Amino acid sequence: MSKWSFFLSLLLCACISKAPAMTLTSISASGSSDMPKIKIDSSNNAVAVWESFDGSIYSIQASKKTNGADWTAPQTISKTGRDSVLPSIAMDSKGNVVAIWMSFDKDHGINFIESAILPTEGVWSSANIISSPTENPMSDYQVAINDNGTFMITWGSYVGLSSNSEIRVATGLITD
Repeated sequence: MSKWSFFLSLLLCACISKAPAMTLTSISASGSSDMPKIKIDSSNNAVAVWESFDGSIYSIQASKKTNGADWTAPQTISKTGRDSVLPSIAMDSKGNVVAIWMSFDKDHGINFIESAILPTEGVWSSANIISSPTENPMSDYQVAINDNGTFMITWGSYVGLSSNSEIRVATGLITD
């Protein structure tokens, strides 16, 4: 054994022996779940979002865990009737949450960026379309929120039938 292998072995053993104890919990509902995202605030409240497939349609589901409590039952936060995929999430230090995702309207062949808001002491809002029906959003979207409840969502989009793309920004405020 070389001296580098020996030191690597010592480092690996030290890391494993100091690993924190973890608890494994399943929070997704039946069906196929993928693309999980999770955020935690300064009070140890957490929110997870993921895409779920029930055999016919993709939806976005969410679960919340308040400090010391169990995870809530999964809740579908995307609109019914259209495929919704690729969730992203932001949470401020007070526990306000903004979730975004891509939805596809099969009847009209249009992609949308949608969002839902979870205030600290509230329930999920209805899903809202934030992109314009005259654009074709790409999947490179992001969301951020500050501690005042101001959030921003950004995405790239093709406008109309052109091959020109633009960067779009939507801004909002979560109020109690």
